[in-house]
Amino acid sequence: MPEVDPEMNRRSCRAILLLLLALSSFMLTPVFAAGMDIDSRIASGFDWILGQELEYSSGKRAFVSGVSSNNEGNRIYVDQNAIAATAFTMYHKVHTSRAYDEKLKSVLNFIMSAQTDKKDFYHYWNLTTRKWNEDGTLFYWNAYAIEGLAFSAFHMYASATFQTDKTFYAKARGAAVVCVEEWHNRSQQADGRWIFSYPDRSDHAEIDENGMILTALLYLALYEQYWGDMEKATVYTDWAERTVSWMLSQQEIDENSWAYGGYYHDESKNVQYSESNGRALFGLTSYLRTITSLKNQTDSAFWNVRASIYVWSDDFLLKMIDSTWGPYRYRTAFEKAQYPKQVLAAAELMRALVEIWVVLGDMKYVDYAVRLYDWITGINEKNTDLQQARNRKSELGGFYTGIDADRPIENDSNLEITGTTTMAFIYGKWITIPEFPSSSLYLILPTLLALLFIIRYKERKRRMH
Repeated sequence: MPEVDPEMNRRSCRAILLLLLALSSFMLTPVFAAGMDIDSRIASGFDWILGQELEYSSGKRAFVSGVSSNNEGNRIYVDQNAIAATAFTMYHKVHTSRAYDEKLKSVLNFIMSAQTDKKDFYHYWNLTTRKWNEDGTLFYWNAYAIEGLAFSAFHMYASATFQTDKTFYAKARGAAVVCVEEWHNRSQQADGRWIFSYPDRSDHAEIDENGMILTALLYLALYEQYWGDMEKATVYTDWAERTVSWMLSQQEIDENSWAYGGYYHDESKNVQYSESNGRALFGLTSYLRTITSLKNQTDSAFWNVRASIYVWSDDFLLKMIDSTWGPYRYRTAFEKAQYPKQVLAAAELMRALVEIWVVLGDMKYVDYAVRLYDWITGINEKNTDLQQARNRKSELGGFYTGIDADRPIENDSNLEITGTTTMAFIYGKWITIPEFPSSSLYLILPTLLALLFIIRYKERKRRMH
């Protein structure tokens, strides 16, 4: 029997031990994340949302915003329920399941009930006073309502098999249409931007609301093209393309600027937020996905949007994340604010990146989406799974607000955060995001342990002789 080199044994043992230590630290942190795959996380997110359901009027139900007894605990917001609607719709689309269809109808009914005589939408229903609040002009939350109605109506009408369902989703689409058409002449400007009202600021245009209006217009146009009026489809497509034109003008193209590659939050061009950039990119990718169906040929805008995405990913996205892929809050000419790192921003970016991969086909965008998923689920500077918030029933499954500097985890949540992040995970499921940690590591570990045992056994045997 050939003699075993003891130095080689020692080197082998050291190498295997180092590898085992590395694998162990990766696999054991965080414990909560290790026990959940993406399907379980989606289900837990929806469980949290369902725990927020309340009856706001006789036989009518929707989802309350927060958990605590403050204002967030007694308000049912239209914009947050619109986010829940898109999440339920994406679940139906990706999982080909009717599991949440009735909840979706309840939410859409709630949004439609919030429409006023002026065709805008109230902001919220107050459970204490039993009244609707805040209306009268095209406030920013109308963009959420219009997008949620249009997106859900198109996808659900397309898959509906019963005429009663088709009639219902046609009604939801109608609520979005009358709002857009009523406010279009007053809101959309000559340069394409849509002006919204804000309770604490003067009327202006923001990139994220314009991204939502863009998505809504595209799906309203598709609806008309397939099941309605081709002339209306052309009108909505024109409004969408004008919106795209303004959004592209909000991207900084000066390579020497601090803002190069990113989209400004509003016309002041003073700040770029990660969250609003994610929403803007989702609208622009919706344009790339749908415009070839709405027009026989593509023009320069199509190629300009594609080019802008590449610049955005290299010069905004990659410069606005930390080493663990936690998204920075915003950047200005004077600072890059790393904190608070928000789950909402990570989710918006993740969802946009999935859509970017769909339209561009570059696998690096899948990798970017995976990294954001990993950050949310535990690979972050706090080594904490951020899906551990409790709902009104004290059930886990919601997503924390985020991570702040030198402070504990911001462990509250609301319907916007959990709805948006659950939806982002559904997009991740759509492109089969790898689970964390990989199950293959559990197969490698026993093999390495066995190899270490064999080497040490042979060394002991050699010494005995």
